[in-house]
Amino acid sequence: MRDVVLVVGACAPERREHARKISTARQATIAAGALPARHAPREAVAAGFDDLAATVHLLERHNPGGSVVIDLPLELPVTDAIGFVSDGSFAGELADVVCVVDAAHVLEDLFDDAYAVDLVARALLTVQQIEYASVILLTNAESLTGPELSAVSSLISHLAPTAHLAMDVDRWLGDDRRAHEAPEPGLRPGWIQQLNAAEPSARAPRVIDPRIAALRYHRIRPFHPARLRAALDDLGDGAAGQIIRSSGFARLATREHITAHWEQVGQMFDLLPIQRDDADAEESVSLGQDIVFTGFLLNAGELVRVLDAALLTDAEFLAGHAAWCQYEDPFPAWVQVHDAADD
Repeated sequence: MRDVVLVVGACAPERREHARKISTARQATIAAGALPARHAPREAVAAGFDDLAATVHLLERHNPGGSVVIDLPLELPVTDAIGFVSDGSFAGELADVVCVVDAAHVLEDLFDDAYAVDLVARALLTVQQIEYASVILLTNAESLTGPELSAVSSLISHLAPTAHLAMDVDRWLGDDRRAHEAPEPGLRPGWIQQLNAAEPSARAPRVIDPRIAALRYHRIRPFHPARLRAALDDLGDGAAGQIIRSSGFARLATREHITAHWEQVGQMFDLLPIQRDDADAEESVSLGQDIVFTGFLLNAGELVRVLDAALLTDAEFLAGHAAWCQYEDPFPAWVQVHDAADD
């Protein structure tokens, strides 16, 4: 089975340049993804992957068994692309996910408040490209000072602790190229590695800078929605340092028996239901709150204090569900719950 290499990155010109270099070194053909303009936004992503799969199959007919380098635009989610390769849509085996990161602009990309197709935040698409990468090529590192480069490298290493970090694509393709022992893509993100820290396979960040840190917040009690909204405002204003990325699982007292996915990067925050307690799953994805926060100059004590203040008090907890459902809840209504057991 032929190799498929996904090349991703928020900066299109740099991504394309590196995709060409990688395809030349691997003697592979390039398939460039695109977001079709002929479709409505909600259909465009699926259509983009259909078009890309058709292109890959056409290349296979002209060059049977040849490796393929896919230049994947930001608007086509890397998680979906990994799924397409895994289910055979691209008729190959995923060899690498190579993420091209502009060291000088990565923080701007992670705090981008614009939205891509189908109301998906560009910042979320960017951070997921980093988190699911097996190889990260850090470009424009020479434009940073030593302390700046140290902080950026450590942040990348916290977001993607299993990825091989390189600052020279030619060296990676040449003498420094090696077989990558990265885990399955779904286990690569730094927040998942933190939640699985007790597992023997868990990996710590390879680049350490004392200004960059990750904190796991784990509590059983649910959040009071109104106080959580206020806590998010305080944290967004820098009450506990600069939180760049947080992800994990959470529960609101007003949304009984439902676990939600907590998803934040830069200025973007979302809380989406993923599992009911009565779902036909072998085990619950989480009990209570289990969230990993990654950021710059984090004040761990203040972060915990702000979040703890948003939990139900003893009196509120003892009042039970009948009282909880009466609490003010400023978060958007959930249309449906996606059960993890259905995957």
